[in-house]
Amino acid sequence: MPRDNFLERTKQILAKRVCYQCSNPNCRHFTSGPSDDINKFINIGVAAHICAASEGFLRYDPNMTSEERRHINNGIWLCASCAKLIDSDKAFTVEILHMWKLRAEKEALDRIRGVRLEHITLFINHEIPIVNEIISVFESSNVLSFLRHDFRGKYERRLLTPLLELYNLLKLPSKKIFNAGLSNAVGNLLYELDRVLWFIAMKGGPSDHDISLGIIDDQKDAEQLNGFCDSLWHEYELFISIYRTAQYAYELSQPLTHKT
Repeated sequence: MPRDNFLERTKQILAKRVCYQCSNPNCRHFTSGPSDDINKFINIGVAAHICAASEGFLRYDPNMTSEERRHINNGIWLCASCAKLIDSDKAFTVEILHMWKLRAEKEALDRIRGVRLEHITLFINHEIPIVNEIISVFESSNVLSFLRHDFRGKYERRLLTPLLELYNLLKLPSKKIFNAGLSNAVGNLLYELDRVLWFIAMKGGPSDHDISLGIIDDQKDAEQLNGFCDSLWHEYELFISIYRTAQYAYELSQPLTHKT
C-alpha cells in the first residue's frame, strides 16, 4: 500500500516549529540531543501524520489527495513513543492532534518572545477563584432580586449585603487581578457598584414601619437608582465576556487530559 510520506524539508520545519519537543502536551520530551560522536546527534522525533498516510490506518481520510496528506498542515512533531501511541488508540482524534499542534507551536513562540509561562499558573490558582467569587455573588438569588427590583417601591435591605461584602473584598490588595483585560473589567465593575452603594447610602433609608425594608422616597431618585443597577448588570455581563475570552486564551496553553 503506497504511503504519502513527508518531504525531509517538511519534517525539519515541523520539528523546528516546536523547538524539537514532542507536541503531546502530556509529554513535551525533547527529541534531539548530542551523540557520543561529536559530528552526530540523536533524534527520537517523528513527523507523524494527523490523517493517516495510507489506507488501513487510524484517521485515514479517503477524501484527501496525496498532496494534502503529505502537506505540512497534516503533520505533527512527536516523540517516537507518542507517535506509536496515537496510531494505536482511536481516542486521539484529528481534532485533538490539531489542538496539540497549535498549543505546542504557541508555547514555542512564547518562549522565543520571552513570555513567561508562570502566568498560566497565576490565572488558574489566583484569578479564576476571584472570578468565581464575583460570579457566585452576582448570580445568587438575593443579588438578582436586588438588581431587578423597581426602587420606586420598598426593598429588602439584607439583599444589599452580598454586594457590599464583595465590594470590600475586591478592594483588598490580595484580590488584585494581574490579567490586563480582566483587571480593567473588574475596575469598571467596581465603579458601577460604587455608584449603587453610594447612591443608596446618600438617598436611601429604612422604612418608617419596618427597618428591615429600605426605601428611596423620591421618584426621580428611585428611577436613577434603577438605571445604576441596570448599568451595574451590563458591566457584569461585559466582565463575563472578557473572562470567557481570557479563559479561552489560557486554555490554549493548558495540556489536554487524555481520557481513555
